[in-house]
Amino acid sequence: MNHKRREMCVQMLTGVLSIASVMFAAAMGPVNKDAKGVAVKGYDVVAYLDEKRPVKGREEFKFEFQGATYSGPRNSDQAIS
Repeated sequence: MNHKRREMCVQMLTGVLSIASVMFAAAMGPVNKDAKGVAVKGYDVVAYLDEKRPVKGREEFKFEFQGATYSGPRNSDQAIS
């Protein structure tokens, strides 16, 4: 496996694990969402791992879980279809 493919696999795995952790956390307690149902104020939860800072998520990659809407990865190569 070449370096670029390995890096892409690592990014995808990071995204999957991040989303899984959000789902697990949501199942364990109340979801941090606003009156419109937007979770974590629209921030990308994957960015905390990649960029080490809060980054607003992208609307085209949003998903819903337990009544809350999460914004997806800022970079399209991190999106999981």
